[in-house]
Amino acid sequence: MNYSNLENVICDTIKENQIKIGYEKETVRLYYPMSSLAHILGKDITNTQELDAILNSFVKTIDDKLGNIEISHAGDRYCFIIPPTGVQYIHEAYDDNPFLIAFIQVVNRHDCSLEKLLEVFHTFSDNVHCEKSDIDDFDYVIYFVDNKLDNYRYCIKFEGGHTIYHRFIKEDYDNL
Repeated sequence: MNYSNLENVICDTIKENQIKIGYEKETVRLYYPMSSLAHILGKDITNTQELDAILNSFVKTIDDKLGNIEISHAGDRYCFIIPPTGVQYIHEAYDDNPFLIAFIQVVNRHDCSLEKLLEVFHTFSDNVHCEKSDIDDFDYVIYFVDNKLDNYRYCIKFEGGHTIYHRFIKEDYDNL
């Protein structure tokens, strides 16, 4: 089985957090619902026993990079515990995403606007999609059409002078 998508999502999420709050050599916990892990793995997984077996195999294949990852679940909500050595590996081995740095800088400003966010996206590509969201929790969804630089869907909410965003893989966004 190819675990590269799962490895990438874990590393992308940790790098995103490091961009937001800085790097610390500490344990990181990441939570995923079973449906999201099935999308990431590209498999139709219908029970926790099947997913547990797949994830047990995954942690053995990634141990040399991310250390001894512990995985537990309560129902279909999974917790990945990445040890400090794995967090350090990600910090040192993966470059910060210049787009994500610029995006987070704009999101964190009180004068953030849709126009400023789109300006960041268009700095990195002319092939950007933006639409008004049908989902009440979000105002807009923005993403790169070609997926070469970043393949996440950015769901944006402007609320009380603040901008909130959530990143989703395409399949998870499509299931919202």
